[in-house]
This record gives sequence, structure tokens and C-alpha cells, in this order.
Amino acid sequence: MNKTRQGRPAPGTLVLLGFLLLGLSSSGCRGVSSPALTATTEATNPAVKTVSPATATPPVRATRTAATPPPADPTPTPPPVAPQEGFTAPDFSLPDLQGSAFTLSQFRGRPVLINFWTTWCPYCREEIDALEKTHHRYADQGVVVLAVDVQEKAETVISFAQELDLTLPILLDQDASTVRSYSTMVIPTSFFVDQQGVVSFIHTGPLTEEIIDTYLTDLLDGE
Repeated sequence: MNKTRQGRPAPGTLVLLGFLLLGLSSSGCRGVSSPALTATTEATNPAVKTVSPATATPPVRATRTAATPPPADPTPTPPPVAPQEGFTAPDFSLPDLQGSAFTLSQFRGRPVLINFWTTWCPYCREEIDALEKTHHRYADQGVVVLAVDVQEKAETVISFAQELDLTLPILLDQDASTVRSYSTMVIPTSFFVDQQGVVSFIHTGPLTEEIIDTYLTDLLDGE
């Protein structure tokens, strides 16, 4: 390791340093005169007018204004839209069996169970009773159950709903645009969406009341 030696500076160094200090001193005290310096100046050059200490103008110091932080955004940015857990559920608007439009985003603030199904699917027919009971059992807790029928005629679905006396909202995705936006290839498939519109769970295959209770318990506990 190199060590710096300390010794006496060269003769010219002190002179140069003295001029530098004098220059710094004169520039830093501009506008203020010392009484001793004033007396010397008047004696040697009477034409020079001096400023008394009482009327000397103090140097103006620049004030630094603290930067104002940007206001905090009270609304957190939602995650990107995608049919995946942890992402915002794709929005959609579909008619029910009476022709009334249902839009997913209108239920923001409430848990939503979206179930893709058809009347010809045996597993869908098997789980529809559990969905109907969930619609009634969780209604007072704000849970919304949406049974989205895929690519069937309204008459077929209406007949099926009347046969089983179904009262839960049944929506018609007749062109399969919604099921495609959810990248669903298997029927039945269910998406559990939380109060902020984010997909919390995806279940492939038939649901039972016990399975639904497990998902909804976790969803409601996260309020």
C-alpha cells in the first residue's frame, strides 16, 4: 500500500495558496467592509467612498425549497387482465334467459362465481344443483353465481332451467366469445373472482357444495 508522505511544502506553494484563499475570501464577503480595512483605504485614497458597517448590505443567501412529493394515489393499480389466478378477470356482458344484460364489472365489490357449462354435459348436469343451492345459501353474503351456458339455443337452456326449477342467473354465451376470452377448453370450468375483480381460484371439473364452500370461505375471509 502506498503511503502519502507529509513534509514542508515548497516555497512557491504557500504563496499560491495565499492568493487562492484571498480570492475566496474576497468573493465570499462581497458587500461587507471591515472597519480596519475601511480606515486604511480612506487614509491611502480619500477619493474612495466606504460603506459603514451599520449600513452594509448583508449577502443574500439562496434558499433551497424542498421538493413537494407527488400526492399518493389512494386507488391501487389493478393487475393486468387475464383468465389466470392473480389477474383481473376479463369483463363481459351477456344476456340472461329473460334478455336482461349482465356485466361482470357491475358486481365489483362482491365475490363472483363464474361457471361455464352446457345442458348436454353430464358433469354440468351433475353440479347444477350445487350451484343453485350456493346461489341461495350465500345470497345474504353478497356472493353472485353466474352460470354461463356455452353455444346453445335459448330455447334449449330455458327448457332445461324450467325442468329443474332453476332460479340462479343463467347467461347465454351463444357465440362462445366469453368462454374463449377465458381460455377455457374444458366444460365445466369455474372461476372464483374476489371483490376487487381478481381471479382467486380456477376449478376444472364438476363442483360440489363442499368444494364451493372451501373456495368461498377463503374468498370471504379475504374481505
